[in-house]
Parts: sequence; structure tokens; C-alpha cells
Amino acid sequence: IVSAVLMPWYNNPNITAILLAGVPGQETGNSLSDVLFGDVNPSGKLVYTIATNDTHYPADIISVQVTLPQCNYTEKLLVDYRWFDYHNITPLYEFGFGLSYTTFVYSNMSLVSTLYAGPLGAGIGNGISVVSASATIRNSGSVAGAEVVQAYLAFPPEVREP
Repeated sequence: IVSAVLMPWYNNPNITAILLAGVPGQETGNSLSDVLFGDVNPSGKLVYTIATNDTHYPADIISVQVTLPQCNYTEKLLVDYRWFDYHNITPLYEFGFGLSYTTFVYSNMSLVSTLYAGPLGAGIGNGISVVSASATIRNSGSVAGAEVVQAYLAFPPEVREP
């Protein structure tokens, strides 16, 4: 998938599941059947937001062949989920959405901020604060699976992003 996704059929009563294979390769059939029959846990997460309708995206979706398509990014840093959050738009499927055949428990989550007063190399130092995050994640279900931890960072409002 390389552009905006629309699923106007998602709530059709005949549709009981949606499986997005992304950009598949030669083993697509085998891998999809493993997921559909429960032999392998999908363990995937969306890397973009899927809107309920095309007016929720900040730019027009070009669905016809054009010689030189032009897209002006007037939304600046409000890309993908930031656009939806800023405009209070509820997406159909949010960035990071994913289902699993198992469950996971997060514990021992911590953030540690360290202020470095001197040079540390690679441009770090002189009053720079470094934050480290850690957590314990345990598969609490009965099916093997993998989990992807997602951390969302933002500048405080007083920084006034460009």
C-alpha cells in the first residue's frame, strides 16, 4: 500500500474480517493461509492511519493517471495520526492498530531522564537531557506471538513546533 486507503465497504454485514497483506511477496498465499487458519499469529501493526472517508485526509487522493502529480503538504508536521489527533477525527483504523490471537501484559514501565552536563560524543552533552524507556512484556495468552511496543513523543506546546 503506497497511498491513502479507503474501505467504504468495511461495515457491510457480509464482511466478517479484513486482512491487509500490505505489499506481498512470493510466499503470500502460504503466509496468509497460516494466519487465517490460526497456525501463525499475525503480530502486525498498521504503519499508517486508515480514514473513514476521503475528506478526513489532508490532501486529495489522486485516483486517475496524471502526468506530473502535485501534492502540497500544507499540513506541515501534522502527518498521518497527528492530523487525525489535531482535528479530533476518529479514524477507521488508527496508526498502530493490529489484532492478535493472544494477549500481552505490560508491566514495570518506566521512564528515566538523565541530564548530562558535559560532552558525551556524537553531539550529546552540555545540558542535554536523555530519556530512557523500559518495560516488561509477557505473552499472557495460549498462542505464541510477538508484540511491538509503540511510544509516542511530542514536544510540549510552549516549544511551538514549526
